[in-house]
Amino acid sequence: MNQMRAETPMPPAPPAGLTRRPLPYPNGWFAVCFSDEIRNGTVHTLPFMGGELVVYRTQSGAIKAVSPYCPHLGAHLGHGGKVDEENLVCPFHKLKYAPDGRCVRPDGERPIRAPMLSCWQVHEWNGAVFVWHDSEGRQPDWVLPEVDLAGFVHPITGSFELGGYVQDVAENLADLTHFWQIHGFKDVEQGPLRTEGPRMECDFKQKVGNQLFQFQAAWLGLGCNSVMLQFPGLGLRAYTQTMFTPIAPLKWVFRVRHVFRLAWLERWPKLLSAPIYGLLRVAFQYWFHRENMKDRQVWDTKCFDPEPRLVPGDGPIMAYRRWAAQFYPAASADQVSPLKVFAAPAEGRQPDRLAATARSRVE
Repeated sequence: MNQMRAETPMPPAPPAGLTRRPLPYPNGWFAVCFSDEIRNGTVHTLPFMGGELVVYRTQSGAIKAVSPYCPHLGAHLGHGGKVDEENLVCPFHKLKYAPDGRCVRPDGERPIRAPMLSCWQVHEWNGAVFVWHDSEGRQPDWVLPEVDLAGFVHPITGSFELGGYVQDVAENLADLTHFWQIHGFKDVEQGPLRTEGPRMECDFKQKVGNQLFQFQAAWLGLGCNSVMLQFPGLGLRAYTQTMFTPIAPLKWVFRVRHVFRLAWLERWPKLLSAPIYGLLRVAFQYWFHRENMKDRQVWDTKCFDPEPRLVPGDGPIMAYRRWAAQFYPAASADQVSPLKVFAAPAEGRQPDRLAATARSRVE
């Protein structure tokens, strides 16, 4: 028996493989909720990048976001905190904090000498509440642009929590092969990536069944992607805003908001057009969610490889990653770095010519 064991060749030790480590939390604007989830005079505790935020709306309708603990003696402002007109009231000693974070007297008058609340930059944009995150505490250096949605009606929203990396969603749009392999979309045509600071744009044409549709996608940092979809054969335009917010390592929330415009329906009486829009909302949301679930199977368990072995037809994935890298701080020991390209190739690897080609298309 011992002789048989000695003569049986042992398999080689497996090479050190990839591990599923988180990326650093990226900088930029990130949605924490939809606007209609925060009514006037209400206080909410929301998960955000490994911690929590307290988000509230004053009686006049102003939206505010603060760190959760009272600087007086540490009470959690989201558990029992109240809104009194324009002030947030601590549940412990009833100290009041003005919208700028200053502590005011219990009667709401003159400020008193006390630590201020830690306030976050917040901005409502197209039906969602966005918070600015910067790893070094810097103020926003870019804004979410205005979008002309005149004539678009009947918004519908959705959200779900999943695992993985927020940047995978936008990376999917740079991954041409996945359109066919995952979604079955035929004849996808992709225009060049266009970048300017925190914004990246790209145009697409493809088919769903026998219907040709085209869309213009604009990434706004790593927290938001806005897409204008057009189905010429149906006379339909849909504006889809997808939002991606890290809430913990390898955990994030996907939010989406759709609005629609059917040009030929605008001449119809509202009594007749409303039911058609109602059916359209349900059908579009069902289709969009079904396609998302196909991606989610991969996103939930995917590992991020900063040095992927690309194959022909993948699309400008590395061009996208070069753009995305600007939003990340340096990785810590337990995190993976967002980008490792154009360095000397590891033993046994060929230089990444595809990555170099992708870079030239962006630059």
